[in-house]
Amino acid sequence: MKHVLQAVVSRFVTLYGEPRTDNAEALYSEYVRALKDFDQEALEAAVDEVIRFHTFPTWPTPGEVYKQSLTEAAKLYAKRPKPAPQTEQPTREDGRYVLTEEQKAHNRRMIEELKRQTITQRWERPTLLAPTRDVMEQLQADAMKTADGRMRHLRGWYPEINDKRDEAAE
Repeated sequence: MKHVLQAVVSRFVTLYGEPRTDNAEALYSEYVRALKDFDQEALEAAVDEVIRFHTFPTWPTPGEVYKQSLTEAAKLYAKRPKPAPQTEQPTREDGRYVLTEEQKAHNRRMIEELKRQTITQRWERPTLLAPTRDVMEQLQADAMKTADGRMRHLRGWYPEINDKRDEAAE
């Protein structure tokens, strides 16, 4: 909270004077609420940019400062040195990734069980019950002969549509 008051509010008071509002404390608290999660360095850089490009003689809004603070925080984050990648592999002395004898025995039992089950399983191609091509062609031909272009095949699905069409046709 103090860093927001120092970095933002005190600079705006110096540059723009006291805010033209009935409740200056409420305005200050809005700035604090909007900017409390940013560190001092990001806020100072953001306020510099906001002041540089702000054209009105009034205070910038908390939203303007927040948006610029996000940008400046991202820039600062990108400049941070990246941690060096871990090049050392864990060793037995570290005690990491080393299985106990019980865990090794359990893993061997699980692998043997999996092998046994795989060998005894029979893989058969599933049979699908589907009509033959001749039957499907006959059904299609029958449907085309009886079709009158009025979507009667949808009668069960959309009875209100078909009933209105039937009434209009009569």
